[in-house]
Amino acid sequence: MKNENVRKINTIGKVSRILIIICKVAVLIAAIALLVGSILSLAIPSDSIRINGSASAEIAVDADSYIDHIVKIDESDFDSKILGAKLKWVLKNDGVTNGERTFTLDAAANDINSSHIKYSIAAACFLGAIYFAMFFVILCFAHKLAKSLEECNSPFEEKVIKCMRNFGISLIPWAIFAFLTSGSLIMALIVLIVLLLISIFKYGAQLQQESDETL
Repeated sequence: MKNENVRKINTIGKVSRILIIICKVAVLIAAIALLVGSILSLAIPSDSIRINGSASAEIAVDADSYIDHIVKIDESDFDSKILGAKLKWVLKNDGVTNGERTFTLDAAANDINSSHIKYSIAAACFLGAIYFAMFFVILCFAHKLAKSLEECNSPFEEKVIKCMRNFGISLIPWAIFAFLTSGSLIMALIVLIVLLLISIFKYGAQLQQESDETL
């Protein structure tokens, strides 16, 4: 008869496996949908959309508040042509009036067509598809880990440890991708914590093995 704690681990593994299967289906559907969306967006006729326009805005910051010392807005003047699209904005500092520091922003966009839009949509959808595809791979390793926990007689079995290690390694490409696309190190920190916990768990398994051999 299995130990009560082992039975609990088996139950957790079974529930986790079922939830992971549901997540795998959802993630796979999302990845395929984004990939199809990326391909379909490229089929948009280049002359089907044209955008020309301008806008003005006034930004007011209380000159006597801490915000004025924290938020620094510098004057800027941008006028460029990117892939045939003309983009321009001018940000001016109008000084302090009635206790408020005011800025005037004038922006304009011309000759923007569906070529610019469809490539942006295609790129965003493609990156999203890659993200979900990598997440699907992680879920596959998590599924193997959950199954090993469901069937194990001890959480320190070699199969469980191996599945844990593979799951931790599968997180590394995901963390790198997150850093390259968003510059965030949060995913890298999470991966490091997971790998650290796996190392601790492996050490615990080693100690138990040595104890069993001694007995």
